[in-house]
Amino acid sequence: MRENEEVKLSDAMQKMFGNMNLTDDVMQHSIVAAWNELMSEPIKKRVSKLVFKKGTLYVYVTSSALRNELFMSRYQLRDRLNEQTKSKWIQEVILK
Repeated sequence: MRENEEVKLSDAMQKMFGNMNLTDDVMQHSIVAAWNELMSEPIKKRVSKLVFKKGTLYVYVTSSALRNELFMSRYQLRDRLNEQTKSKWIQEVILK
């Protein structure tokens, strides 16, 4: 890199995390933070775990009624989370 070449801090951090194989971990942290901001308390209480791997968000739900409700709106959920994190990381949402 040349001395006068400017690089965004976010780009440099993404490259660093990619080199350290931490990209999914960093993304998961951002997605969990966005989930906590967007979802109401009753929904957060019925979700036991969120796992992000290779573009897929796995949502572990303890209530079958909530699972069905989230399944019907999984594309909207994906879009809202991507919008909140200002990215296109989540390609698919799978409810378990």
